[in-house]
Amino acid sequence: MKRAALIATVVGVVTTAVGAQGERAFDVISVKPNSSGSLQRNFNDAEGGHFAAVNVALGDLIRVAHEVRPAGQAYSDLMNAGVPWLYSDHFDIKATTGTQPTRAQLLAMIRAMLTDRFHLRVHTVAHEEPVFELRRLREGSTPGPGLTPTSVVCDGPTAQCAISNVPGKIAATSVPIDTLAHMLSGWLDGHYEIRDRTGLNGRFAVDLNWTPNQTAVQRPDGVSARPIDPDGAPLVTAIRDQLGLQLVRTTLSVPILVVDSADKPSPD
Repeated sequence: MKRAALIATVVGVVTTAVGAQGERAFDVISVKPNSSGSLQRNFNDAEGGHFAAVNVALGDLIRVAHEVRPAGQAYSDLMNAGVPWLYSDHFDIKATTGTQPTRAQLLAMIRAMLTDRFHLRVHTVAHEEPVFELRRLREGSTPGPGLTPTSVVCDGPTAQCAISNVPGKIAATSVPIDTLAHMLSGWLDGHYEIRDRTGLNGRFAVDLNWTPNQTAVQRPDGVSARPIDPDGAPLVTAIRDQLGLQLVRTTLSVPILVVDSADKPSPD
């Protein structure tokens, strides 16, 4: 078995004993190597019980299944240690289940698949790391026009539920604030974790637009890859003006996901 040192910050709750008794699993799974060299990658949400991941690496699958992101620049040189194919080898995966899974069920099923087919083993450790907190502009202030309370409940793809998370735009029909915080973290310089400290409960429709490719904000350690506008980078300004929220730097203890071992799967 290859030993991995992929280290990432856990955003959601991670169950390391994936595939445990009682956990739902796919009925049929096909895993095949993809050597196309294409830069296009695709995941779906198992609509109708059919999950597909095209041209994805094991590292991508781990981040989706465990809802994690890189744990900061200090660990960048450890990302591929011991598993040189973690991001270089890509796979096409098709899996089916009898009924439409919820998002939580789908992630559990992908984790079980990674254990079964890739022999993936992970554990978590605690680590002090700079993070951002998402807060209201002032205590008790109302959200901005791009953040609207909604009674619509979205737990899986439907005709009325959609999420877009692309450079320059985040749009969602109905998400809790912690989900919005997770999406925002992917656009920060360094991909630092964002924790919800808004006190806003329930679900919200989101419409956030900013200038892509200029989204760096000053990292919690004071380092920035690019100069910062005195009023904040475009993303930070958009969060303030459109959502009525702000990002505040702090340091917290965060759980770190460590990949202990993984094997290349046999194609079928």
